[in-house]
Amino acid sequence: METIDALLAQAMESRRAGVFGEARDAAERAESIARHEPKPDRLARALTMLADIDVDQRRPEAARPRYEEAVELYRNRGDLLLAAEALRHLGELHTEASRLDEANAALEEALAVQRADEQADLGALADSLRALGVLREAQGRREEAQTLWGEARDLYAQEHDQEGVNEMNEHLGAG
Repeated sequence: METIDALLAQAMESRRAGVFGEARDAAERAESIARHEPKPDRLARALTMLADIDVDQRRPEAARPRYEEAVELYRNRGDLLLAAEALRHLGELHTEASRLDEANAALEEALAVQRADEQADLGALADSLRALGVLREAQGRREEAQTLWGEARDLYAQEHDQEGVNEMNEHLGAG
């Protein structure tokens, strides 16, 4: 019998290799098994993986309800950092769809959770700052966006994430 962990590992490996059909198949099998278990963390992980695959395949409206369900499952378990990560993804989807109020609520909550938890991953915090900067720019609040991108750049630099630093420098130079 396949285990959820093995299926999610297989989904991640296939996703990284760009074999999205195999990734989706493994993640859907993991979700199916998880829906019949009393462990909501496994279901949340499967939903998050499926939503990530949806985003990879440019299917944002399929990803949105999966992220929303995962956020609730993470919150109910008290896994606030995982909820914050899913909220950031949800906020990015809302921004791309011009649902700016929904994006603001999701991104502000994600950032508040991450800033309040000293265990928060600095790369994840930088990602939330970047996403909120994109939203602020969409709202016409360029100065706030610049401040957020500057903070994100500094965090990416601390994490030795040159790709993140470069992206923030592009945003900062675009003004």
